[in-house]
Amino acid sequence: MQRRMACTVGAMIAATIPIAAAAAIVMDSDRMNEESSRVAAEATMLAHVHAPLVGFQETRTFPARIEIPDARRRIVTIALTDMRVAGASRLLRYLPGHEPIVFVGDKMGARLMRDALSEGAVMRLVVEVDCRASTTRYLRYEAARDMTSRPMFMKGIPGAGHPHPIASTTAMTDVCSAPATPPIHIG
Repeated sequence: MQRRMACTVGAMIAATIPIAAAAAIVMDSDRMNEESSRVAAEATMLAHVHAPLVGFQETRTFPARIEIPDARRRIVTIALTDMRVAGASRLLRYLPGHEPIVFVGDKMGARLMRDALSEGAVMRLVVEVDCRASTTRYLRYEAARDMTSRPMFMKGIPGAGHPHPIASTTAMTDVCSAPATPPIHIG
């Protein structure tokens, strides 16, 4: 009798897993549909640049917010991983392929960044570009609700004061010729 009861309870639990997964996908798709129009509108106001980073592929461009503090320097906030329109439910984040793999320098930072991304954030990398010297300094990683909002999480990059040469002339041209990003207000 106990064995039959255990089998019945096990079967009931196994039957609820696909229902819970379907409910998570429906909730995610509602959130993603709502967010996708916002992300598309934001993308039209951002620069799309080749990353001025060592080792990045030259053929891919990234959305970036450009700030120009003076004629020589640019603060470039690059969207590295954008999970705003990807599955982000607590259930789905444990399935292979749905959890973003991130590295931000330590286990705690990686866990906090992964948690923020699983909630539908954008992972940004902030760099400072010196247009005259053709160098870049990596400042910090951030997780934020969008490309212009305040970060929910920040992780400084060790050795941020050390400049790296920008090997790609395409990246240098993109970043140094892009206009400053205007204020973005999406209702």
